[in-house]
Amino acid sequence: MDLPYSDLYRQLLFRQQREQTILSNKNLEPSDRILLVELERMYPKISTQLTPVQVWKLAVYAGTRPETVSRFLTAMYEQGYIEYRRDTQSAIVDGKVAYQSSVLVKELSACKEPGTLTTKNTPRRAKKREQDKLRKQCTSCGGKLVKQVICVTCGEVQ
Repeated sequence: MDLPYSDLYRQLLFRQQREQTILSNKNLEPSDRILLVELERMYPKISTQLTPVQVWKLAVYAGTRPETVSRFLTAMYEQGYIEYRRDTQSAIVDGKVAYQSSVLVKELSACKEPGTLTTKNTPRRAKKREQDKLRKQCTSCGGKLVKQVICVTCGEVQ
C-alpha cells in the first residue's frame, strides 16, 4: 500500500542524494558546489523551466558576493550545463540613470548528472589561477611575496 507521503519522501531522498553528490564532486570549484545546492534549494523549478533568479539573494544565502554568483552562472553556461540569460534595462529615475538587470536560468540535460559536472577548467578561471600564481612569486628569484610588494628572499620591490 502506497502512503500519500511516499512520493514526497522519495523526492526528499532524491534531493538529498543529489546535494550529496554535488558537494562531493571534486571537479567543481568549492564555491560552485555551495552555489549549485543553494540555487536548487531556492528555485526548485529551475530543472524544468526558465526561472528568474535574484543574484544578490542567492549570494546572501550562499555566503558569497554577487560577482561570484555571476562567475558561477557564466562558467556553468560556458560548459553547457545551464541556459543563462541576462538582460539589463536602464531608466531615468529622478534625473539619474537607474539600471536593473534580470537573470533567467534553466538547468539543461547535461546538469542532470551532478557527478560529471566540472567548472575548475573553464578558460577564464584557468587564466585567473595562472595570474594569481604569478602575483605571489618574485619575478627575479621566484621567492614568496609579502603583501605582493616585497620579496621575502631577495628584498626586491615588485
